[in-house]
Amino acid sequence: MRRALALLFALFLAPMVGNAEVRLRAGDAGPELVVQPVARGVWTPRTAPDIYTVNPSGDLLGDGFPAHASAGGRLVAAWQRPAHGALVVLHATDPTSTTSSEIPTTDGAGVPIVTVLDSGSLVTWQSGFALPEVTAVLATDGGVSPPVSLVSGRLVGVYRVGDVVHVVAFDAVGSAFNIGMMPSSWLPLPIPIGVSRVPLPRTFGAVPLEATPPPEFITNPMTWQPCVEERDDDVLLAWSAGRGVLGRVTLDATGVTGTGEFFRAPNGSCQCLLNSAARH
Repeated sequence: MRRALALLFALFLAPMVGNAEVRLRAGDAGPELVVQPVARGVWTPRTAPDIYTVNPSGDLLGDGFPAHASAGGRLVAAWQRPAHGALVVLHATDPTSTTSSEIPTTDGAGVPIVTVLDSGSLVTWQSGFALPEVTAVLATDGGVSPPVSLVSGRLVGVYRVGDVVHVVAFDAVGSAFNIGMMPSSWLPLPIPIGVSRVPLPRTFGAVPLEATPPPEFITNPMTWQPCVEERDDDVLLAWSAGRGVLGRVTLDATGVTGTGEFFRAPNGSCQCLLNSAARH
């Protein structure tokens, strides 16, 4: 009996022994990042670091979780480094050869997003707390571009549809999504980025579907976290706009459609909201 209990105890502790690690390996699309996190951290190696180990001191620095994407024989990864007030961007064309840059940022928050473009890899992240905005750099074989501001608000997601890319941010003050659209061949030049503003509750025009939305639908940012379905030719965003009220828009190669349209629908899981949105 004691041996059985000892075995069970050892099995219980087994996943907790050792630390996580982040490593490079060869993949079909080029170098790949393999992340094996545990509760105690992301970066500390399980064994002695080798040439494939990435950022083994990251946990000591308090680095955040890495985002990454591989295409065309290249890997780009990015993560927050709050201790230095910076975002780290790593570029690799071979599992044994990498370069990295620290991009100064103010109050960087959350996990960045890496999106493969025609011109390189777009790295987007949220900076700032009181007045958050979505900032981006373009990582190419020639290096990393200076950071540029894309849209204001908290970063929600980045979605490529054909030859365009949509950057979605949540504006807590205006209760709206700010959705920036750019070509997939985008370069970080002073070229205006088209921004669409999508109201989240129904407040203008006809009589609201719900005359007095409950307070939590106005003040809780998580209420506006949209459910997302990436389809062949577009991206569907759906969210609860009140009790029994559904908001939804579609992102495609031409822009944003369905702005300001709301429907009667039951509140529920993401799949429930997406199914209801697809029927309208």
